Amino acid sequence: MIALLDGKLRNKRVCILGFGREGQSTYSLIRKYFPDLPLTIADRDHAFLNSLALKEKDKNLRLISGTDYLREAGRHQLVFKTPGITMKSLSGIIPASSITSQADIFLEAYRKQVIGVTGTKGKTTTASLIYHILRQSGRDAVLIGNVGLPPFEMHEKIRTGTAIVYEMSSHQLETVNHSPHIAILLNLFEEHLDHYVDFHSYAMAKLNIMRYQQRGDVRIYSADHVTGRTVMADPGGATHDFTYSLLKKVTAGCYLYNGRIIFRRNRHESEMMDASEIPLMGNHNSGNVMAAMIAAHICRVSLPVIQKGVRSFRGLKHRLEFLGVFRGVEFYNDSIATIPQATMAALKTLGNVEILILGGYDRGIDYDCLVSFLQGFNVKNILLTGPAGKRIQIKLKQSRHPSNLFYRHAFTDIFPLLRKIAKAGDTCLLSPAAASYDCFKDFEERGILFAEFAQRFEAERK
Repeated sequence: MIALLDGKLRNKRVCILGFGREGQSTYSLIRKYFPDLPLTIADRDHAFLNSLALKEKDKNLRLISGTDYLREAGRHQLVFKTPGITMKSLSGIIPASSITSQADIFLEAYRKQVIGVTGTKGKTTTASLIYHILRQSGRDAVLIGNVGLPPFEMHEKIRTGTAIVYEMSSHQLETVNHSPHIAILLNLFEEHLDHYVDFHSYAMAKLNIMRYQQRGDVRIYSADHVTGRTVMADPGGATHDFTYSLLKKVTAGCYLYNGRIIFRRNRHESEMMDASEIPLMGNHNSGNVMAAMIAAHICRVSLPVIQKGVRSFRGLKHRLEFLGVFRGVEFYNDSIATIPQATMAALKTLGNVEILILGGYDRGIDYDCLVSFLQGFNVKNILLTGPAGKRIQIKLKQSRHPSNLFYRHAFTDIFPLLRKIAKAGDTCLLSPAAASYDCFKDFEERGILFAEFAQRFEAERK
């Protein structure tokens, strides 16, 4: 990869746009191998850049900050865009031909070894499960992307036989011109509409995971979801298609039949395992597991090892995570649920929920489907928070929803309310259907705070 990077950097004015975690890892790699390269870092936060004291250590570095940092970055011939910078903010300022990213360079160097996983929901679970199964099989494997480290930080650990499991967000995919050998697209729902012009732009960014595939490459996607039709309309260059379904038999891939997961290829069928053995809650996770099983099978992992890997896998935090029973109240942390469909899946999985916590940062997502779903789902108390919560509350009132509705502007203000209304036998679910950025840096911080409250709940009620 270093030789590839050398060819791209040589005789160019180079800028790193955005200096968060990925921007910092790009800088570290470039400086390790190209210490004398003139380099620019552009970031809006002037105080943050100056606090790092980079210029005192690096005489070949230029810093750009403040409100005009994008226009200044546009004067460079090669711009490393980090995922936090939106493409729509660069329109008319930085030519698309000048923009690159860690994701694109990494895929160009290693794409034949990469299992790429994307989707609006489920990609972290699926990528983590694939990595877990590969490690169980004894394979040399690394996990990178959203769930792991930025790809540049792992390049020294990659050998010819290393399997690279790469969880890819739309923000990473929107800049790529290369696709992984095995590409998994789990689903597409409205999300990140603050980052994109519209849902179509978001979907097209996701489809880049398959768009540049080549002969011999593999696509894996759901046969039940609109994703499948979207993929078929934009076929790319892959040779092999595998699908998975909870509802019907598939031509090649996995499907659910009488509670068992069946693998089918070339008209030959074999039973993988009973779905009841999956240690993850919810039908949506059965789909994630089937996608991971297909990927592991393509990587020539034996059936017994796949079965062992699935059975021994443990769910990730903030994903319908059972926190415990405190003074008789069951608490579930589903802070990762930042879209209505994820919240609906959580409610279907749990069945009876007496207290539901909704809301947060408002990205302009359509909540009509959630409001309609709640009409047929008996939740006694709905606690709403943040701008998104206010909009959901208005819609629920307009629909004359029978639940008790409580609104608090700040997330922490729901805790005193919870102490008053929660009683033994209740199930309390945090599944916000909204992002967390109104109060938190990410969904994990929100989930951690909720988990801390749940653990204090018993003592605070005494």
